[in-house]
Amino acid sequence: MTEAALANRLRQIKIPIPAVPTGVEGAVGDYLRNLRRAVEANLNALFATDSIEGTRVVDETITVNQLATNSVTAAKIVANTITSNQIAADTIVGSRLIAGAITAREVATDAITAIKIKAGEVTTGKLSSVLTYTGTLTVGSATASGVITLIAAPTYGDTKIQCVKTDFTTTGSGFILGIDDSDSDLAKFYLGNTTEYLTFDGANISIACTGGVIGSATNYFNISTGKLKSSVDATSYIEIASGIFTLTSTVGSILISALTGGIDLVQLASGGEILHTSYTTTTAASSHIYFQKSASETEVFAATGDGEELGEIRFEGVNSGETAFVVGAQIVVEQVGVAGASRVTGKMEFHTWKSDSTEYAFYWSEGVLDVNNNTLNKFKVGDGAADVEGSMKYDYTAHTLHIRDNVGWKTVTVS
Repeated sequence: MTEAALANRLRQIKIPIPAVPTGVEGAVGDYLRNLRRAVEANLNALFATDSIEGTRVVDETITVNQLATNSVTAAKIVANTITSNQIAADTIVGSRLIAGAITAREVATDAITAIKIKAGEVTTGKLSSVLTYTGTLTVGSATASGVITLIAAPTYGDTKIQCVKTDFTTTGSGFILGIDDSDSDLAKFYLGNTTEYLTFDGANISIACTGGVIGSATNYFNISTGKLKSSVDATSYIEIASGIFTLTSTVGSILISALTGGIDLVQLASGGEILHTSYTTTTAASSHIYFQKSASETEVFAATGDGEELGEIRFEGVNSGETAFVVGAQIVVEQVGVAGASRVTGKMEFHTWKSDSTEYAFYWSEGVLDVNNNTLNKFKVGDGAADVEGSMKYDYTAHTLHIRDNVGWKTVTVS
């Protein structure tokens, strides 16, 4: 050890090294030189590795002013010797840490809690734009509901939660849920793969399934090419296939309920049909069409009364202005009087019209045929005018009955 180094060490512990005066020789000089050697040996032993323990250092005698820059490194600190008790409050700040020096490996589990983070200290500016976490994220607890809020910033890209999929398309497997910035910030959801998926594109819900079943084995939607089938069991179902709508039921009845409006059946490019076919060996069983009415606004039984229209069949064509359907003939059933215990009295009306709105009608009720040909005042059977055998007409105005038999017309005057 040089004199300068030795002197520096002694000055640090406030022990000066006496200099050997110039020209001092003999016994005195030897004594001083021997003294120097003894001090040097003792100092070397004093500063040997691990020879200075904390108990030998007076409190606050070693400060940052006594330490050279970067002289104390991690390799010179015994593991777990520096704890929070040895660190004064606010002495370790960001400016005293090397970037990247503290990683998750250096932080004990649960060591950093919310109370140890200064309010407002963690901001987006201090976080990476991409945060990676490989564990399970739990938001909320048994006593506090959790909320994850995504902020949508128009023109700055999509706001989304995604797995594998990176854009709002059916291409590829995965899912994506969020706001599509490139499509007017519409909310969208895509789940599945290229051929089988459930999607909402901001306006429409789409389901694609290559012959698979949506639902359970007994209650399901079966979707395949050009076919949609909804079933409650193997033999009761609704099916649309090849443009044909089929309702099948094993319980013998199918209910279609329209709470408002009605049910429209439209056939394009050809004639329409309503076909009700019965397959049975029971003599009394056949196909039925029922027109039923209850005098109530809800689904309860309420007796109908006099003048109630019980049902109607209309036959219509398009008017000359091609603006609407207009009636040409109709069959109407109307109730007469009060309802009975097992029947109501009904009147069936048959109406026809000419293009000038002239109406012809007759009514059948309680065994009586009532004919009203408007202003013509005539009743006809068969042609009624042409010279055809079997024709018959009655002129209300002239009170005459005309009958055409195999010989000719016969006229009977009714007085």
